[in-house]
Amino acid sequence: MKNLINVSLAMMAISVSGCAMAPAKGIAHKGRIIEYKSGQEGFDTRTFFYEAENEVVAFDAQFTLELAKKSIAHLRTFTNKPISWLVITHPNPDKFNGASVFKDEGAKILSSKHTADAIPGVHAYKEYYFVEIAKMFKKGEYPQPSPIDQTFEEKMDLVLRVLKQSLTLIL
Repeated sequence: MKNLINVSLAMMAISVSGCAMAPAKGIAHKGRIIEYKSGQEGFDTRTFFYEAENEVVAFDAQFTLELAKKSIAHLRTFTNKPISWLVITHPNPDKFNGASVFKDEGAKILSSKHTADAIPGVHAYKEYYFVEIAKMFKKGEYPQPSPIDQTFEEKMDLVLRVLKQSLTLIL
C-alpha cells in the first residue's frame, strides 16, 4: 500500500505573514518546507513551498510578478522539481498578484471557492488604490489576476503526482 502524507493547512488560522503546515500524526514525513520572504516592497510576504517526492506545491504568489519570479528563483536553489500547484490562501493581492508566473511554470492554481469569488472585487479596489492613490504602478502595469483552475469548499485532499502523498487543505 502506498504511503500517504497528509499536511493540514488551517486556512482560518493563517496570518498575513504566512501559513501553518504540519504532518499528520503517525505518518512519516519525507517532504520539506522551503520559505521565501519578500522585502518591504512586497509587504514582507512569505511564499511557502512544500517539496514532495517528485513535485512542489506553492502557497501564495507574492505581490508583483518580479517578486513571484524571485520566489521561484529562491526555490530553484533547493530543488528543480516542477511546481504542480499554487494554492492561494486568501484574497489579498500579495497572495494572488504573482499567480501568472507560477502558471507559466506549469502550476495549476487552486483556492477555496470563497477566495476565488472574492478576488475580482478585491483586485478592482486594490488596483485603483495602488495605481490612483499610492501611485506605485502606472495605468496598465498593475498585475492582473490569473484564472483559478480549481476551487474547493471547506476541505480538499490534493493528491500529488506519484499518489504517495496527499495534502489536506482545510478552510
